[in-house]
Order: sequence, then C-alpha cells, then structure tokens
Amino acid sequence: MQRLRVGMHTMCRVRRVTARQLVLSLPNGLTATASAEDVNASLPATLAAARKEDSDDDDDDDDDTSSDSGSDSGSDSGSKPTATAAEAGARGLQRYFTAGQFLVGTVAGVGGDLLAARAANPAVGLARDLTTTAGAAARGKSGGEKRITVSLAPELLNASLSLGALTPGMTLHGYVKSVEEHGYAVALGVPGVHAFLPSKKCDGSTGLVGGVMPRGDAAVGTPVLVAVASVNAAAHTVSLTCAAPANAR
Repeated sequence: MQRLRVGMHTMCRVRRVTARQLVLSLPNGLTATASAEDVNASLPATLAAARKEDSDDDDDDDDDTSSDSGSDSGSDSGSKPTATAAEAGARGLQRYFTAGQFLVGTVAGVGGDLLAARAANPAVGLARDLTTTAGAAARGKSGGEKRITVSLAPELLNASLSLGALTPGMTLHGYVKSVEEHGYAVALGVPGVHAFLPSKKCDGSTGLVGGVMPRGDAAVGTPVLVAVASVNAAAHTVSLTCAAPANAR
C-alpha cells in the first residue's frame, strides 16, 4: 500500500462485477474498486439513459397489460425495449466486463488522496472537471479504511503518449466517443489524435474490453480494446481495428 501512488499505472484483474462496480485484484494482494464514472466520462450517462428507457418501457407494458386484461390474451400491445437498451440498463457494467479479465488502469485514489496533481497537468487533456476522480477518492474515506480506487479512463492511461508513439499493431484502451454511419469515433486519450474504428473491423468476435462487440451494438461510452491499423501523421488521425482482450487470446 505504501508503494502505491496516485497517478501510477497498474495491471489489474477483474475479481467481481456488479451492475455498478468493478472489484479489481492488484499486485501484492491488494484490492481496488472502479465504478462507471471511473471507466470513462461518457459511460454513466449512457447507462442511466438505458435504465430509464428500460424502466419507461416496463411501465408502458404494465399499462398495456392492465388495459388489455379483458381482451384477447394472444394480442401483443406496446413496444418492447431494444435488446441493447434493455441489456445495458439491466446489466450495467456486467455488459462490458467479465470476471477474470485483465485490465490496465491508473490509481485514482488511495485513502483520502485525490488526483489533484493530474488536474494541474495539461497533458491529461480532460475535457471535463475531475469530479470523477475526486469523488472516487472521497469514497475511499468511508469507514476509516484505506480504499484504493482505479480509473480506467484512457485520458489518464494514455496521456503520456503522442501521435509519433503510435504504430500499427499497438493495442490501446479507449471508448466510443460517437457513433457514425460507418463506424465509431473512438477516444484514446492521446492528445491531439482523432481515431476511427470502422464497423467492418468489428466481426462480432472481438472488440469490447469484455470480449465481444456485435456490429451496431456500441453506444457512446462503450469501452473498447483496439489495435492501431494505420496512422496518418499529416492529418493526426488513426485507423483502428478491434483487438482481442488478454484473457481471450
């Protein structure tokens, strides 16, 4: 614990996954946690919207059931939530992570320590305030126990990289920044770099950090494990392909 410092990168393995939290095993028998806010800045809103959509559709189904109680039981009324929305809403982080998989993260909190030093570092390039990391560290104060929080945000993990450091075949953690017509704009956390993952590069067998990304099934905030396919230095763009997670190789 004394050698663990806020801001350092560490290998970790998922021990347990709930809808809202990851329990991670760190080297030397240490245990850490990560919530949706610690995965990336966009994921919490996506999960919240999916839960709301799922809840609204359930309410609609209840209303339809009540109104049709005296009618033919074979008729179907009301719309069902899409598989993507329903699954994301019900499973939360369990949709993206599985027990036993390996991840690389950044220590965001040890006891009452905050990631304040990173907030002052322009290389981090976060386009948001650090309420995520501050909140994560604050959670570690409860019960007087020194709890460890790990952030999986690529803005912290890849902040020291540059365009020149990216080479074909290099594997990186990122997340879906936006869904485009032919693929996904991916946030890698590498300053000044725009990355794109074509849909045709996701064959349904690899892609998500958890292992599988069916085509058209990645919402904003979806964590992905990708490999660099090509680099256009003049345009500061990178083309990506899906990469298999370590535990799937």
